[in-house]
Amino acid sequence: RYGRHVSATNILNIVNNTADNVAIGRVLGATALGFYAVAFRLADFPNTVIAHIVGRVMFPVYSLLQNELARFRRAFIQNLQRIAVLALPVSVTILVCAEPILLGLFGRRWEEAIGPLRILAAYGLVKSFTAPGGEVFKGAGRPELGVATGALQVALLVPLLIVLVRSHGIEGAALAMLIAIAVCGVL
Repeated sequence: RYGRHVSATNILNIVNNTADNVAIGRVLGATALGFYAVAFRLADFPNTVIAHIVGRVMFPVYSLLQNELARFRRAFIQNLQRIAVLALPVSVTILVCAEPILLGLFGRRWEEAIGPLRILAAYGLVKSFTAPGGEVFKGAGRPELGVATGALQVALLVPLLIVLVRSHGIEGAALAMLIAIAVCGVL
């Protein structure tokens, strides 16, 4: 019973992590997808390098503390503090310095990725704080909560992508990702 919820959450995460690429590729084409993919990869750096690793390391701690609510909460808050110390400065730097970072790395031909990079920097920061939630749910013995939040995110993200990619291009896709992760991250 535990494993089927973890598997379902993983499938929903795949949908949530690829729906933007599918929408952009189908509506705007390969060139726009290339600009978006570069912006996404840079903006997701704090999550993939910092939050994901810190969150995975904490799963055994959460599992051990699942019956000690005060210590469990303290471990979670300390984990978020570690993530904040590392991810916040990186995300803010990417947000503020999006243009020089992108142009310095890739040149003027990649200017179209600057707007999405700024929006996705905020997405990356929010995701850094929400990504460890999956490990918290599993460690607390409640993996079904990961399924619920993943399903909610898909339900929000797909319509947002349909509307915003058509109306605002790759910046719309970035905004859709930010809105969906922010809403689900509150949970």
